Order: sequence, then C-alpha cells, then structure tokens
Amino acid sequence: MRILTTVAGIAAALVAAGSVTAQEPQRGGQLVVGVVQGDPDTFDCHATRSIGSLYRLAPHYSTLLRYSSENYPAIEGDVADSWEVSADGLTYTFHIRPGVTFHDGTTLDAHDVEVSLNRVRNPPAGVVSARQSQLSAVSTLEATDDQTLVITLSHPDSAMLDILAGPFHCIYSAELLDSDPDYPARRVMGSGPFVFADYQAGASWTGNRFDGYYDAGKPYLDSVQLLNMAMPAAVNAMAAGQIATIVPSLSQADVDRIAQMQGDNVVAYPAIDTTVFFNAIMNTQRPPFDDVRVRRALNLAIDRRAGAAALSRTTSASGYGGWMRPGSEWERPQAELEAIPGFSPDIEAARAEARALLAEAGQENLSFTYLNWNRYTPMGVFLIDQWRQIGVTVTQETLDVGEFFGRQNRGDFDATLIAIAEYSDDPTLRFASMLSHSRNPRNLTFAEDPAFDALFDAQAVETDPAARRALALQIEDEIMSEALYIPLFWSVRPMVVRADVHGFEVPNIASNYVGLDFGSVWIDQ
Repeated sequence: MRILTTVAGIAAALVAAGSVTAQEPQRGGQLVVGVVQGDPDTFDCHATRSIGSLYRLAPHYSTLLRYSSENYPAIEGDVADSWEVSADGLTYTFHIRPGVTFHDGTTLDAHDVEVSLNRVRNPPAGVVSARQSQLSAVSTLEATDDQTLVITLSHPDSAMLDILAGPFHCIYSAELLDSDPDYPARRVMGSGPFVFADYQAGASWTGNRFDGYYDAGKPYLDSVQLLNMAMPAAVNAMAAGQIATIVPSLSQADVDRIAQMQGDNVVAYPAIDTTVFFNAIMNTQRPPFDDVRVRRALNLAIDRRAGAAALSRTTSASGYGGWMRPGSEWERPQAELEAIPGFSPDIEAARAEARALLAEAGQENLSFTYLNWNRYTPMGVFLIDQWRQIGVTVTQETLDVGEFFGRQNRGDFDATLIAIAEYSDDPTLRFASMLSHSRNPRNLTFAEDPAFDALFDAQAVETDPAARRALALQIEDEIMSEALYIPLFWSVRPMVVRADVHGFEVPNIASNYVGLDFGSVWIDQ
C-alpha cells in the first residue's frame, strides 16, 4: 500500500525533464551535491554496505554491466561491449570493449574484470566481500583472452545479469591487486568518468574530469563535489541556491519548502516508490530474541497504516507492504497481504495476540534498547510507542552513521533498524541479505533459517516467471512466520534539482543506487 502522487504533479515533472533533454550538452562547471548519509565507511566498493560510500565511489569506477539511467531497469554494458548467454543458461560470455583505461593510464582488459569479480566471489584473507553470496552459483570466472570473459554456473541463476549490473561490483586494477589485495580500501583508482581528487573527512569529496574516459565526449562536467551534510543544513543550502541537489532523499515538506524558496530556479519531482524497505531486526544471539514468540509479538504490535500516515510528511517512509516493492510485478495483492499476521486492519486483535504471546514466553515485562541511526529518529519514536501498547519498554539509542554501522557489524545491539535497499526488484537481490548467517554474514539477525534458504535456492533457479513469483510469496510467508525481520515501511523519494542541471536521471529511477557516476550530467554555462 502506498500514497500516490498526483497525475498533474508527475506530468509537470516530465514536461520539465523533457524540455531540457533536447538541448545540446555543454561542457564545464562543477556539480555540488549535498549527501545526507555520513562519511564513507570504506573506500572499497566490494566491502561497503553503505550507499553513502557508493555516492563517493561510483563516479570513479566502472562495472561489467550497469542499469540504464534512461530506461531503468534495463541492463546495458559498461566495460562489456556485448554478451551472450548459452541456451542452457549456464555459460555467459562477455566481450570487453577496447580502449578502456584506468586513471593511471594502464589498460583495463578482461583479466582486470576476472580478478575483480573473483575478489567478490572468493575474497583473499583480510578482505571483506559484502556480496559474496550473490555469486554463489558461479563455478568458474575467467578471462579467455584480453577482451573475453567467460562465466560458467553450477546451475541457472535467473538474477545473474542483475547481479553483474550491481553498482558495488567495481572493476579494480589486477596489477595493483596482485601487489596489495586490499588496496581499494585505501586508494581510489578506477576507470570511471571522474578521477579522485580530494577527500576531507566530515566535509567534502571531489572528483575531476577523466579525459581518458572510454565514452567519448563525456563527462561534461569539470568536476563533482559531494558535501557531507546534515539534513537541516542541506535543506537550507538548497533553499539558498548553494547546492544543486540533495541525495538520497528528502521529505515532501522539505521539497515543498525548497521549491517555494527557489521557484523557477529548481525542478521539483514527485515522489517515486523506491526499492528501499525499512525493517526492524532483533539480535537472536541475545535472549529473549531467540524466541520466535517474542519476535512475533513485536511484529503484531505495529499499526503500519497509522505509521505510514504519520511519517509520510516528515520522513521518506510513506508506504507499507510485504517485501516485494509496491507497484512492482512481484507485489502481493492488498487483500492477500491483510491475511498475513502483522498486516490485519484489526490492530487491537493483533495486539491482544501479541500480549498473549509475550505471556506465553514469560516476557510480560520485556524491556530492551533499540539502536537507531539518528537520521531515522522519528521512525524509532513511532516504533517505541507501538511496542509500549503491548507492555514492552524500549529505550532508543541514536548514533551517527559511522558508529551506527560499526555497532551493527559487531552485533552490538538488542534490536536495530535496517534498510533493505537493493538496486533491483529481483527476488534474489531482494532476499539475499536474509539468507542464514552461515551463508551470508550480512544477515545481522545472526539466525539460521533452513526453510528460508531452501525457498531462496528454489526461486533462484526457477525460470518460469509465474512459478518464481509464487516462490517469492512463499519466502514472504516464511519471513513473517519466523519474524526475524519485522517489516516497517517502504521509502518514497521526492527530489528537487536545480533547473540548470541536466542529464541527472536519479529522480526518475526507483533505485537509489543507479545513475550515480554523473558522467551524463551537464550544467548551463
């Protein structure tokens, strides 16, 4: 269930966007963007879980494939010029485009792609690979010559092209990795449209035009600068005309304020449903969260309809639903959703059941601490009030983004907020982070769920779309039964962009992770 934008608002934004795309791109200028996501947690694309890191790194790196900014979710080549897939779905052959160079002047070839993706698949000792499980179907991945990469699978994987288009699968220099497998954590050197220039922790990140970029004539900008800003400062700067846009998202109230202050100097885009889904999770290493009755009770207590209505004006949380994005081809119909525990419109009956479960578990006086990122404090306040209504006492601890992710990664929490924010609606990507902890260290519940794993594996190899969708819905049922992940709200993203900025397609893309290299962006000169 989501709050719909008006047809008139959508039409206005499309007219605004369409009126500039026919112009001839102009070269020059610096794009200044406010990033409300904290500092990068690492410089290594393969290791990070943070979109804040990706905002800084994406302009500097290429990937094998990528999602089209103009036609999302279509997939196109980045360093791959073309590719073929065998009839049995087990062999993928990629032809690497000639003339791609790294920022140090060396040539990027198929061997660099091989070494980089194998680093994701089988990281060397001491190297973190946050998405290792995504490539679990790969048997071999090798360059057969300088321009050809061949990937063979142990079984078909319906999401393989989506996986390979992932923005975190940056291509690194095999030569540099050979001497230092962990160099990307300390040095930014890729083949993207901008060369790394400067980083001031807590302040700014700057990249300059790479004149050797393979896409002739691009980038158009002289440079990009990403400012690390708190939301109030970013909104004030945008309202004053000091920055070009704010990422990843704003509240509708902030968009309206900026548009009122700046008038025709900005284009306000209507909210779009994104692939970001907020969940609360419990640390099953800490009793009583290893008891499914407790987890189910906490899920049943939440009035998602009231929450979506209350939070939609002041945060990006604006819709509720299952784990497949509202409006996507995978979405569960509303009538079916309401039959699932936690989504019934009869909240009082649900809370009565929750109290009974807590009593059965001997946890009538349950209390714990909820670890939250300070950016999402209002969502935490709402949750605490919901749990209070079944007799649970919760204290909220809010941290800045760096400390927040650090505590999560160490498992130092009772309960916490996560954003399942993949770059595609594909079920493999949507559910991969929920695989049992033994299969995927990104599972911060630290739980094992063999039934979930079996359903996940079944949908990954299923090639019939209808059968695969049915399996995806069974996965949702299993998630709700175990209550390891407590669904909260889907994020919508209204945006506002300075009117002299063109070629910035992010406002029209459902994923926050696509279109971030700024290679096609230009500014009126």
